[in-house]
Amino acid sequence: MAKSHSGRHSSRQKRPGRVVVSEPGASDESKLQAKIDQVMSNQSRQRQTEMESVMQHDAESTKLTLASRILSMVGWCAWLVAVWLLSSMITSAISVIVYRSSGYNLLSDTVGVAVMQVGQLVLMLLMAVSIPYRFGKYKILTKAKRRAVQMNVTGMTRLPNATDLLPFLTGVVGYYIIVLTLTIFASLILPESIISQQQNVGFATTGNDVWWQIGVIMLVLVVLTPVLEELIFRGFLLGKLERVVQFWPAALVTSLLFALAHGQVNVGITTFILSMINCLLRRYTGSIWAGVGVHMVVNLVATLLVFIWPMML
Repeated sequence: MAKSHSGRHSSRQKRPGRVVVSEPGASDESKLQAKIDQVMSNQSRQRQTEMESVMQHDAESTKLTLASRILSMVGWCAWLVAVWLLSSMITSAISVIVYRSSGYNLLSDTVGVAVMQVGQLVLMLLMAVSIPYRFGKYKILTKAKRRAVQMNVTGMTRLPNATDLLPFLTGVVGYYIIVLTLTIFASLILPESIISQQQNVGFATTGNDVWWQIGVIMLVLVVLTPVLEELIFRGFLLGKLERVVQFWPAALVTSLLFALAHGQVNVGITTFILSMINCLLRRYTGSIWAGVGVHMVVNLVATLLVFIWPMML
């Protein structure tokens, strides 16, 4: 009887031991963790594969000959000129339609001119950036990956931050030092009529504008135009050219095209300098934001001299 009691007692001691160890539960947890790790690993490999695919499509310069590089550079410049002409035609057509339907001439007042100028730049940017990626070789990418490539090309991979402050200040100081120096030399070579020629900004400069009109003009010239022009030239164009040629040829071509777009000799010189500085700022900071700040300051000073100063006299 004692043995039997002892045997039952020992068996009762063994059962709790087997339950405490709970080997099946630990095995299930390890299997679940292994599945989670496997899924995460697969997702990581998938993201890596997608990024490699994006980089493979975006690294155009790795397989191009010199002739192909030059042709590609000319092609992108021609594409930008084409979308500029097309956006100009579209906005002009809209202006004609509005005038014929309502008798309102968009070019007759400040608000109409502002709408036309900003509308043309927005159309130009949208067409220049979206069409090649929507219908070109990038069309095989997903929408998210196309957007990532577009943001990278246009220099908008991040928001403005404190690291842009010093490059911005350096760009402003450097711009005015170079412009003032070249102005002194240009005055010895070029006729006074060219040196003193005022830039045509599209808005009337009668000196009798009311303050709300000045506010609209400053919004367009000091805020919207710098952002849009930097996205188009130092963003999209420079970003595409740097993928087929080295930085300096890309910056020179971008700046030359930007200067020619302004259509005046003296303005072309200063805008060329501005563009070269902003190209360097994009290369140094990896984004367009420091250049946007420099562009805003330059346009602010010019707007104050052209519109505000005559009203104070």
